Amino acid sequence: MKQTLGLQQIEMIGHLHHIGFYLGRTCIDMIRSIDSVEFHRLFVEEKSFRVEDCESVLTALSRYDWIVSFLGHDNPDFENNLIFAVNCRQAADIAFLPLLPTTDSIDHVSDFYVRQFQQTLGAAYEFPNWTHPLRTVHAKPDDHEHGRERLSSVGLTSNAKTVILHPGSGGPAKCWPLENFVALAATLRQKGMQVAFLLGPAETERWHPDKMGQLRSAAPILSDLTLTESLQALCCADLFIGNDSGVSHLSAALGLCSLVLFGPSNPTLYRPIGPKVQILTESPDSFARSDPAAVQKVTDSALKLLND
Repeated sequence: MKQTLGLQQIEMIGHLHHIGFYLGRTCIDMIRSIDSVEFHRLFVEEKSFRVEDCESVLTALSRYDWIVSFLGHDNPDFENNLIFAVNCRQAADIAFLPLLPTTDSIDHVSDFYVRQFQQTLGAAYEFPNWTHPLRTVHAKPDDHEHGRERLSSVGLTSNAKTVILHPGSGGPAKCWPLENFVALAATLRQKGMQVAFLLGPAETERWHPDKMGQLRSAAPILSDLTLTESLQALCCADLFIGNDSGVSHLSAALGLCSLVLFGPSNPTLYRPIGPKVQILTESPDSFARSDPAAVQKVTDSALKLLND
């Protein structure tokens, strides 16, 4: 976008607990909390929309030359209200992109977004040949220091190869059985690896204490971390293993050697992008089973990645 549109800066508006780590580590120059902009005022019916009710929105958006919105796509009221409100102060170009790819899409979701953006702009702009960058997130120098401190807090040192397992995901169906992760952790430790589980709030809230106890019996747990703190722990690991999840995408984007397990979701569309990513795919039925053979398959792949 910067190259094609000749932009000096890109600002991301979103939930800060999701995008807070962008600054200094990605091509995003500024971030802003979505809660600081009263976007809800733009979802009224167009015929009822009053500019004077949206003064704070106009002020918040008046500094932009371009606005690319995933919010309100296919909502004509929102789209028309946003266009009208923004152009009350100064002219700005606005593009609305769908958040999800179409059901017939066969491209990776990032390619889908780029193509949609190209179609929105049309022939007036010349696009460079776009390929997936090898890394999109670059750890800061002090991230490694903080990450080592975090790993040390659960007993992991720099004397052995470190594997971080993330057994969660936003959707329970996308989670490889917990019993498989417990067995995987035990097997890797028997092979001389240091192992830790990385859990997000979805897992700690969803799982019964008995399940948490199973995990603790197999390896120490890193939990209650922000995404920035999770990033810091990840950048000190030698290997990451996880389900189709946001943390898997973060690991891959950091350039960490990542082994990602797919069952019901489609890796063609949603695989993490990075220089050292291996995808293991099973049918939904096989993926959902506790299976020693499946654990051995993942173990073999993990050891091969660690030794390459």
